[in-house]
Amino acid sequence: MKKSNILSFIGLTFFTVYEILIYIINPPFDVDFMIFLLCMGSFFTLPIFLFVCCCCIIYSSIFAIIDKKRADIICGIWALVLLLIWIFNTNDVNANIQEEYYEDHKSELWEFASEIERICDGKVSHLWIKKDEDESNHTGNLTDADVEQIKDMIKSHGFMDVSYGDSVCNIGYKYKVMAHYSFVLGLHGKKLEDNYETIIYNDTVAFEHGCGAVGRCSYPGKEEYLKSKGRTSEY
Repeated sequence: MKKSNILSFIGLTFFTVYEILIYIINPPFDVDFMIFLLCMGSFFTLPIFLFVCCCCIIYSSIFAIIDKKRADIICGIWALVLLLIWIFNTNDVNANIQEEYYEDHKSELWEFASEIERICDGKVSHLWIKKDEDESNHTGNLTDADVEQIKDMIKSHGFMDVSYGDSVCNIGYKYKVMAHYSFVLGLHGKKLEDNYETIIYNDTVAFEHGCGAVGRCSYPGKEEYLKSKGRTSEY
């Protein structure tokens, strides 16, 4: 095996671990900041080494087409897979992505919330239903047909779940590993209150990040997002 292949495999292993951390594990620390600290700790020899590895990956990928040697072909395919995951990753969620989705689907979200309220009106005070599971938590007089109708609505809109109570509708947007991202809508102009888990977009709309079994935690990147909008939060 050529030295260029060895360096290619080292680089590809590093980038694979990085993508696993970012897209799958989603650890409770900033991966990019940890890499920056590693670069500092190595007196910036790490980025130089990774640059050399990238050059070797490109070299091996080119020769995979020319020489068709097994090691080069493996490097080329591995690099292509990582590149496609990075380009087409749809699991990523952050405040900017939620903002873009909200602006593009504003009418759909509000119509969905209004319909949930209509179904619940006079029948239930608080509601929580997931799309694919029997797991639900509702009180009052909702019928099985009502629950099935709500589940069908969740599925048809591509949402994860929905909860409703006190004129507030929480629409499950995406899961990122165990983290739950959702839109919180205050119906009839109900003003939403700020907390650790939410980013207040406007008086009646918030982006929420739930940590699941971990408990309460702040929305990742909340401070940076608000700073980019010229705003701050006490949470």
